[in-house]
Amino acid sequence: MNFKEIFDKQIIVEEHVRKGLKIFYEIDLNLIKPKQEENLQNITTQQQTQAPVQQVQPTQQINNTQTQQTDSTTQTTEMPPEQQVQQPEQDNKPDISGLLSSVKTEEAAEDSEEKVMRHFKGEYVCKTEQSDNIQTFDDLISILGDIKKDGTNIIDDFCKEIIILCANQNYNEIKTKLDKKSKIFVEVYFGYKKDDSVGVRFKKSENSDSLSSSILIDNQIVTLTKFNIDRVNQKIVEYRNYEANKS
Repeated sequence: MNFKEIFDKQIIVEEHVRKGLKIFYEIDLNLIKPKQEENLQNITTQQQTQAPVQQVQPTQQINNTQTQQTDSTTQTTEMPPEQQVQQPEQDNKPDISGLLSSVKTEEAAEDSEEKVMRHFKGEYVCKTEQSDNIQTFDDLISILGDIKKDGTNIIDDFCKEIIILCANQNYNEIKTKLDKKSKIFVEVYFGYKKDDSVGVRFKKSENSDSLSSSILIDNQIVTLTKFNIDRVNQKIVEYRNYEANKS
């Protein structure tokens, strides 16, 4: 076997060897926090509308029909409707936040008392000790929370909290923490490349009560299955064990 044959063989082998676990991410969040007085109004209204006797079966039946709906691509769930309360009058200034976020292409971040905005995309090569300790989706989000670009964390604690709530499908709590105008788009993959990974996608459009959740295997949306973060965690452990057994 001459040098060229040895070299070609080595290149072919290298192309098929899995090297280094990575986290691939695309974050596009515009998380608007509800006004404090609106939260107090909602709490007061809920307390006032609670009936002292069991006379709410028709409403419960209606709410129960808003179950998780799975189509051939994603699971989309309607968040519970808001209580009907009198809202304070708004200024007549047009809201262009959605327009600005839709045309944003560069990485950006913004933090204020009213909202948290993150727009980042990239990949992160896990260190050996990190790969060994990753067992759940929460672990991936914890690592992403430590990544900084230009001195700014790509996701802060509030972003992490909302993403974990999405993963656990906790729609009621998301609704209490975010204004309806909030936008959520999150893709997180764990593996050697996108075509060899497990991932999730969460999407909520501005002014929408629906959150769509998808599982992706090898960059392909899993069909005919209900979103379940435990299934994602199982695949994460498989990747972790494969990497651990290589060494």
